[in-house]
Amino acid sequence: MGANDANPRTAACPDTTGPNCHSQTATYAGRNRQRSCGIAFDESAPRTPLSEQEKVEVLALVDRGEVTVSDAARPIGCSRNHVYQLKRRLAERGTLAFATRRDRISASEREAVLAFARAHPLMGERNLASALRQRRDDPIDLSPSSVRVVLKAVGLKTIKARMTATASV
Repeated sequence: MGANDANPRTAACPDTTGPNCHSQTATYAGRNRQRSCGIAFDESAPRTPLSEQEKVEVLALVDRGEVTVSDAARPIGCSRNHVYQLKRRLAERGTLAFATRRDRISASEREAVLAFARAHPLMGERNLASALRQRRDDPIDLSPSSVRVVLKAVGLKTIKARMTATASV
């Protein structure tokens, strides 16, 4: 090696035009890479929520393989996992709307809880739930929080309210 031939490993050349470590490369950890997204997404613009129809169109792009799940999550404004949930919901129900919740406590159970609570106004929701579970005739297995929900719906959540309701009857 001559005087002008420097070893590339040891030579410090400040005017090199290339990156000096892997974190400055164009594709380090996916930064600065070209998006494969077929959706125009301006990150500087304020986000406006997509309508259900627009979300369905984005999910159709994912199904056709034109857009990745990650790229679809950005304009929708959700995580990748939520995109998968939306795809599943769309496939199962044909809509992105939430499923309607069924009433977990039947009307007959509600009436039985209310009648029992009016008959025993000094019992709290834990004791009411326990006593309803231990009844010999038609036991009802409800949690204290379910009893609270039933009582609150008709304004009998507190002992004072149940005492007032019992006195007025």
